[in-house]
Amino acid sequence: MALCDQLEAARQERLQSRERLVAATLQRLNQPAEDPASFRQDASFALQVLPNLTATPAQIKQLRQTILNLAVRGKLVEQDPEDEPVQGFIVETGNHLRPKWHIPGSWKWVCLSDLGRLKGGGTPSKARVDFWNGDIPWVSPKDMKVDYLNGAQLSITRAAIENSAVNLVEPRSILFVVRGMILAHSFPVAISMAPLTINQDMKALVPRQVEMSEYLLRALKGLKPEMLQKVQRSSHGTCRIEGKDYIEFPIPLPPLAEQHRIAAKVDELMALCDQLEQQLNQADQQRRRLLEAVLAEALGGRLPTEQEENHAAIA
Repeated sequence: MALCDQLEAARQERLQSRERLVAATLQRLNQPAEDPASFRQDASFALQVLPNLTATPAQIKQLRQTILNLAVRGKLVEQDPEDEPVQGFIVETGNHLRPKWHIPGSWKWVCLSDLGRLKGGGTPSKARVDFWNGDIPWVSPKDMKVDYLNGAQLSITRAAIENSAVNLVEPRSILFVVRGMILAHSFPVAISMAPLTINQDMKALVPRQVEMSEYLLRALKGLKPEMLQKVQRSSHGTCRIEGKDYIEFPIPLPPLAEQHRIAAKVDELMALCDQLEQQLNQADQQRRRLLEAVLAEALGGRLPTEQEENHAAIA
């Protein structure tokens, strides 16, 4: 038991050292940089070494948010002077926005409403049987667990769209939640991959250019901390984002070509995070099997198999 105490103390000390190092690195990446060029080098180095330091799911979650944070600040990929600057299709309502942070010269601060048409949702009457179980997905916040939505738990009919407040949302639109307890800690965002509808707790942005959807998905995820600051709570605890707050929400917008590069780089790094999570799970399973083997050897026998444990439980 004394040896077990020593092992646990050594393990906790190692984990705490890693926690401090990872926290310091992530804090450095999330702070504005005085020298953009040197910061990009620091960020590149940090993203290379962090996979070897992360040891808990919480650290990987922080790493994911840091990657998205770098993406919306123009720090994840290099700018190309040949890219066509942001212009043209954007309504100039974003000119009055106060910059949240420094962005590259080819970028532009715009309001969310500058980027396309906003659509609301609704709930068809539950009393109308002919409104439900159709072939048109009806998305609610509980469906917003993935980045790309082809369907939903519930579906409605064409009659429901024609005779209620529900609007049909085009494919490649950006869906986001504006009301619900989920906003206490998260800001769910997704892309519609098929024609669908949404309930009254959500909004949809139909982009002026569908090619912008991939960047906007990742940008809104990266801007989650700023969006959650807009959340208000009612007297009975319901969370909501008021219309003015999401309509005028500032978005840093890069040239379209850079948007594509950012989306590709984010996906590459997120795949690395997926691998890290898988490695952590495998390491936990290996440690558990090793511990079982050591205990079985120490006790001079063998531990029951999973099948034997199940038979014993049934008995």
